[in-house]
Amino acid sequence: MNAEGKEIIVGVDLPGKTVYLKVWEVQVGRIKLYLMDADITLNKTNDRQLTAQLYGGDRDTRISQEIILGIGGVKA
Repeated sequence: MNAEGKEIIVGVDLPGKTVYLKVWEVQVGRIKLYLMDADITLNKTNDRQLTAQLYGGDRDTRISQEIILGIGGVKA
């Protein structure tokens, strides 16, 4: 959650669309781990599956995942 108590959502532009990612913070021991999830209602059904399995699917899916992780990670 951000300072106002709202969920943190970042948008990542892919060819012809924007995919939105919900950011999660998980405490693992003393380390904070940040996760991004595309399975939110802002996304179309196909886009919601992009974070279901890392590096799964065809070449286009893999490239989309790498863009999401890179750009989305920086934005988060």
